[in-house]
Amino acid sequence: MLALLRVVLFEWILARIGLGWVITLLIAAPIVIVVLVGIPTLIVVGMVGFLCWRWMRRAQARDTSGMGDARPTT
Repeated sequence: MLALLRVVLFEWILARIGLGWVITLLIAAPIVIVVLVGIPTLIVVGMVGFLCWRWMRRAQARDTSGMGDARPTT
């Protein structure tokens, strides 16, 4: 009977430790995904957006008509 009690107690302790690990992983997994995937993705998308914004700003400042500063004379 004492051996059965030891086994049950040991299994209960292991179950509590295992439950702690499961809960820890359930909390940590989304945080790890955000840190390892979300933040680098946000940085890349931000850099691409910034570079596109700079390119568009330069394109608007450039004269694409081929006329230079010539103004029509009427």
